[in-house]
Amino acid sequence: MNLVCRKILESDFELLWEWRNNPDVLKFTTSKEPISIFDHLKWCKARTLEERMELEPFMAFSDSSQTIGFARLDFAQDNSFEVSLIIGSEFRKLGYGKEVLLRICTYARVIRPNFAILARIHHDNAASKSLFLKCGFVLVENGREFNRYQLNTD
Repeated sequence: MNLVCRKILESDFELLWEWRNNPDVLKFTTSKEPISIFDHLKWCKARTLEERMELEPFMAFSDSSQTIGFARLDFAQDNSFEVSLIIGSEFRKLGYGKEVLLRICTYARVIRPNFAILARIHHDNAASKSLFLKCGFVLVENGREFNRYQLNTD
């Protein structure tokens, strides 16, 4: 698998919006409603300011000329990142999710070696739960709708 990792570009924003508003994705998000393109573009532009990208990377992953998915690191609790990723529906169950998750976690370890890496996963999202467990995450907190996982460093 030869994935290319790069910073997200303005030309990626519309594709990310389409994927984010897909009903199969929406049912596992904190906000169950579709996002307007206006609000999405506003959020993306703020989220990808250069100084913020230095601290909280937002990456795109592609295979040849096709974008496969996106991953980002957000500051969470003290000394931790929360990792989020989305893989295009046509690329799911092909191993891309694992590759994207492993790469963004490796990157997090390079830029902030002492930070914990966390993930929030909806109770009903079996595919994400399986992916994160396979990549070394362990359950650390049961929530009402979302469980919290942490990358095991042992």
